[in-house]
Amino acid sequence: MAGSWYSPYQALGIAMAFAMLDIFVVMMGLMWDGKFFTVDNVVHWFDFQNYDFRRNPVDFLGVAIIRVSVLMGGAVGVFSNPQHGPAVMDKYSNLAFAIILIIIAFSPTKLLAFYEFDENKLVVGDWILMLWCVLASLAVQGIWVSVFARVRESPPQTGFTRLYDHEDEEYYAELQRKEEEKDAQKRETFTMLFRLFGYMAKEWAYYAVAFSFLLLYSLSRVFTPYYTGEVVASVFGKDASYENLHRTVGIMALLSLSGAIFGGFRGGFFTYSQSRVDRRIRSDLFRSLVRQEIAFYDENKTGEIVSRLNADCQTMSNTLSLYMNVLTRNVTMLFGSLIFMFSLSWRLSMVTFIAIPIIFLVSKVYGVYYDRLAEEAQASIAKANDVAEEVLSAVRTVKSFACEKYESLRFLTFLNVTLSIGARKAVAHVGFLLTTELLQMGILTVVLFYGGHLVIMGKIDAGLLVSFLLYQFQLGENLRVRFIFLLSLFFVRS
Repeated sequence: MAGSWYSPYQALGIAMAFAMLDIFVVMMGLMWDGKFFTVDNVVHWFDFQNYDFRRNPVDFLGVAIIRVSVLMGGAVGVFSNPQHGPAVMDKYSNLAFAIILIIIAFSPTKLLAFYEFDENKLVVGDWILMLWCVLASLAVQGIWVSVFARVRESPPQTGFTRLYDHEDEEYYAELQRKEEEKDAQKRETFTMLFRLFGYMAKEWAYYAVAFSFLLLYSLSRVFTPYYTGEVVASVFGKDASYENLHRTVGIMALLSLSGAIFGGFRGGFFTYSQSRVDRRIRSDLFRSLVRQEIAFYDENKTGEIVSRLNADCQTMSNTLSLYMNVLTRNVTMLFGSLIFMFSLSWRLSMVTFIAIPIIFLVSKVYGVYYDRLAEEAQASIAKANDVAEEVLSAVRTVKSFACEKYESLRFLTFLNVTLSIGARKAVAHVGFLLTTELLQMGILTVVLFYGGHLVIMGKIDAGLLVSFLLYQFQLGENLRVRFIFLLSLFFVRS
């Protein structure tokens, strides 16, 4: 059964209740300026003549007003047009998500601004405002997606019997059917994944060794940027000496050697584990095939069955092992890099976190577009296959009427449609990679500028900045691999 539906009044009520809660919490945060909170604590924040972004938290109220405006705009939209409003909300959910991400990024930006002065002491109200900014923004996004996009018009409650509008009933029945299809597809996907993981679990010993080497390899890679910065510090820092240089270079050499060894064993054990899973899947499938009745072979062609036994089994085992290997390695290195980045400089890490949500937004927007292109490509290929099957099954009739050229052109028409979709995919792929690369270079530029500012202010040293920049490169590479992985999933679907 699909999820619950909401009436327009319920959606408007939820939005108004949360809007009032949002403003109330922000006002409480402004009042709590010190050990106690009073109205007088709010008044002096509105002295805009002496406003300083690095000291005054009143702009959280402005951010809350923007957040409430987004929320109430969606609520009024579905309330005034409950039949078509939810579809519009779903269509513009990415735009709302972009605004929400910008609002979320404001919180760490304000934190960095507060800490520009060492004498600034953050009070309870400041932390309430920053944390609530993130939580409330996520809640608004949740309401937009889970409530506004699931509104349906309720029949009027009057003393008269309502004549059912069959078009409305069919419309809502279609929405319900689509929801149920999505839920069924998700359940089927998870069922298949659990079955594949079940095959991996039967080879747990080999995968345990493979993942152990993967963890060791990732750790050796994670420590490399840190000791690269230590090498720089041993040459240019105040502790520059041959002793420190020899020690840090020796550690770097040891990390490189261990990374090469662990990486080789990791790849070997994953490959062997994949072969064992492939053997088990093929064996189970063949045992199932030989137990089938003769009627099964009358209904299914032998070539199709053999293709399933060969190509499909190989694809399943290869895909699962490859994605598990790549994703686990990148996730391990991603979190390892983040931990080291925070240990080196939480300020520079905050700069990175401000920009990362924007990259995720770009990935989400392109992902939705790729999904739509994949569906169009599948529909186009299906039509071309229908034409091919229709012509080849009646080839005698086609030849008797000398329609070979006509049918070839008709088939080519559908292929041209598929080609045009492929061209749009190529353009989207270029745009996706270009956008992500520009964003990553933008993050790097901001980190360089802000890191240089911190070095000049004496809050970090140059060696630490070098280490952080190398972790920044490593983090960007891990994110890029994950985005390309998600991108490949959309292309595989098509």
